[in-house]
Amino acid sequence: MKKLIVEGEGWRGFRLGAKRGDLIKELGKPDTDPNGQWLQWKKKHAIHCMLDDARGATELRFDDGFKGQTAAGVGMGSSIKEALAAYGAPSSRKDNGNAKQLVWASKGILIGFSGDKATQIVIFAAKK
Repeated sequence: MKKLIVEGEGWRGFRLGAKRGDLIKELGKPDTDPNGQWLQWKKKHAIHCMLDDARGATELRFDDGFKGQTAAGVGMGSSIKEALAAYGAPSSRKDNGNAKQLVWASKGILIGFSGDKATQIVIFAAKK
């Protein structure tokens, strides 16, 4: 069974708003300084997050190597066409040649592509 990333929320205990101690309890000791602004569990889970001590986790990043997919069925290696079929037209997009980013702000998800393959999924608070 694949790990399920919920758009605008997260995956299991790796969720928006999760506090530092809760993240460490859920995921184990991070690869980086546990007191830093960026906590990384890239070796074990291929994930990392930006943390604010007052608001908890504010941005969750799932990197190439994460064995899961979003609730809409998009995962690492999915194509741009598959992402567009799952989410519709993005609210914004960046195109830097081989690197592309599609953002669906109302759903709280950004998907980064290398060529035509998803290599990163970023979860953030959905914009109303």
